Amino acid sequence: MPSAGDFYNQMQASNARLDAIRAELTNGFSNLATLHGYTNDALLHNAKQNDTIICLLTQIAENTCCVCNEAHIQTGLQTSIKADISSLAALYALGNAQAALAWQRELALKKQIEECCPPDGESEPACTPKPCPAPRPLPDPPHVGPGVILRQAGAD
Repeated sequence: MPSAGDFYNQMQASNARLDAIRAELTNGFSNLATLHGYTNDALLHNAKQNDTIICLLTQIAENTCCVCNEAHIQTGLQTSIKADISSLAALYALGNAQAALAWQRELALKKQIEECCPPDGESEPACTPKPCPAPRPLPDPPHVGPGVILRQAGAD
């Protein structure tokens, strides 16, 4: 039959094991809290990136719509101008044959000059991109203890 001293020693050993388990659990919960905070930060970062993407896509959609509308208007105008210019050129050539020949020579000279010395500069672009807010890069995940490593998606 075990003595009171044996019983006391067994209780001390059990208490020591319980203290070790408590310390391990405390450390584990602390690691979980750290990782939980990081995942919350990662989700917030992802939400901010999504806001930036949505902003850029909205700008692209608005610009595309404006370009489409302008192209539609310009196509109609150019078709009308082309028909009018063709009519005017034909009437002018019939009434002023000598002037029409001079015009043709002037166009040929202008073409030669532009090949040699192109005209200066181009006009400013009609559209310039507006920057969207972008979040700062997400820091590396925390290392919370031996054997516990949080891997980022795609980092294998």
